[in-house]
Amino acid sequence: MYSHLSFMDKVKLEQLLLSKIFLKKNGEQNISVIAKFLNRHRSTILREIKRFKTIKEYSAYKSDEMYYEERKKNNKRCKFTEEQINFMKIRLNKYRDAPREFIYRYFLKFGVKFPVCVKTLYKWIRLGFYGFLKQNLRHRGKKYKTKGKSDNRGKLTDFKSIWDIENKVSNVGWLKMDTVVEKTINLVV
Repeated sequence: MYSHLSFMDKVKLEQLLLSKIFLKKNGEQNISVIAKFLNRHRSTILREIKRFKTIKEYSAYKSDEMYYEERKKNNKRCKFTEEQINFMKIRLNKYRDAPREFIYRYFLKFGVKFPVCVKTLYKWIRLGFYGFLKQNLRHRGKKYKTKGKSDNRGKLTDFKSIWDIENKVSNVGWLKMDTVVEKTINLVV
């Protein structure tokens, strides 16, 4: 898997390319040795250098800027019409539809699938995108919590361990058991 170089790795690469430590006999840079020094594959280093026309033009700062510009171009943005945005605000804020229900109603009204999944829609509501309000979700978007006491459902409260006995010699009758299920009779021992 290709992993991108961090800014510090790019600065190290720039310094190594400018230095004459890793030169071949013909005067070119030895990319394989530089890659081993940076603990990366040589194709990663070559891909980074190919952002520029020549090795001498390489700049870590410009390379990092170019990387983030490309990342911005690749980010998929959802574009909605005014009618769609108004429909979303009305359904989620006024009628308080659940996100699953809203996605289904969006499909019925516009005939196209909603561009994001339910989890992303919850994220949009939590962050307040497109004027969505978290207070209009069921239970105002809060998670279920127990009030004033810790949650001990499914836990043994009066459990005494075999290792907590004060006098291990006089206490008789402690058994440590494992669960064994028989194939034919379904016995639990």
